[in-house]
Amino acid sequence: LKLNKRAVIDCDFVINKIDEKNLRAWLYRAAAYFKQDDMKNFENCVKLVKKNNPKELEYIEEFVEKIRKEQF
Repeated sequence: LKLNKRAVIDCDFVINKIDEKNLRAWLYRAAAYFKQDDMKNFENCVKLVKKNNPKELEYIEEFVEKIRKEQF
């Protein structure tokens, strides 16, 4: 749980200070929220990563499916 909270903090830094559309940061942030059972923030991250990266929808869907199956 502690590592997942740190992951969210690190991803927030990347998103807020470096690149607000960073695909990897949004996906790792979503995964961290999923592992914390925070489905509201998980779904919000998925929505925003799709909005910010419309050319990567197939990759995003595959990654989200792995998260949901807990293979990440």
